[in-house]
Amino acid sequence: MAETDLKQVVLYAYEIDNKNLTKSHSDLKEKLSKKLAEDRESASNRRLTINSLSNEEDLLSSYSISNQLIFGVMWRIIPQKEVPSIPPELFSKPTITINEIMDKKGNTLLTCKDQYYFALNDNYLVTSAKRSKIRAFEAYINWLLEAELLDTTYSFTPLVQAPKDTRLSQVKNIVFSQPKSNKKKKPNDTNIKSSKVINFAIDMLKKVVDDVPEWKTMMDNNILSAKLLVKFSQPKNMEDEVYKKILGSCMKPIDDTEGVSFKLNNGTTVTGSNLIVTRTVDVEKVDVGISEPSIRLEMKKFLNDLNSMQ
Repeated sequence: MAETDLKQVVLYAYEIDNKNLTKSHSDLKEKLSKKLAEDRESASNRRLTINSLSNEEDLLSSYSISNQLIFGVMWRIIPQKEVPSIPPELFSKPTITINEIMDKKGNTLLTCKDQYYFALNDNYLVTSAKRSKIRAFEAYINWLLEAELLDTTYSFTPLVQAPKDTRLSQVKNIVFSQPKSNKKKKPNDTNIKSSKVINFAIDMLKKVVDDVPEWKTMMDNNILSAKLLVKFSQPKNMEDEVYKKILGSCMKPIDDTEGVSFKLNNGTTVTGSNLIVTRTVDVEKVDVGISEPSIRLEMKKFLNDLNSMQ
């Protein structure tokens, strides 16, 4: 028997923020289950146009609902250049697969620019989407459930955990620095992919070095770099879970967690990527992508483990 080809997939964990203090958990799973049940006739109701000048759309292409979790597949789609628009009949079914985005002659009608999976229960979200995609997913979920939300919104906070033999209360400060890159940037390259807090440090440094040509040259050539130091301490009367959420919120806008480091009271330095809760899983590869039952099972296991940590 031939060996099964496997692919490693990194799963990221988020807490579903509960803004209703009268309930023990968020009602996102309940509201999303209800919405998807109402839209079972057509996937067309789940198409979100990214902006008025673009043909790109986000779509929850397929899903499954059980008592334990909701599992879904997210697409970022765009029509092929020779196709003026996405044929509406493609979305007449409740769910859509990759094989169904072709015409009868086998020509692809649209391009799936990005695809990722997610699973959520009452408390947690697990997804294969890279961290930079979480805001787009957040926006999509709030758009999809807009009629149900009234004056509230749903949000997701990255789960963080202390490295072995340490406590999050030991965090003394956070250092934001420019992400490391092996690519040489052209002078005055403003396309720096970093967070606003890191850009703030860079802008402050630029103001200092403007009148010193030698320093400015070093900065343009990545010889001189900027760091932003933020002092942190857990108030004595603050619960660990509240403090953990605050640290998770600090990590949410940071795409490159290697550019963030936490200094502990004992002098140890921990990178942001070592605080973020992730899990790398092996899933079966198939002709197109990976086995969805396989990734769903791994996500279910991850969610179960997260629940047991409460």
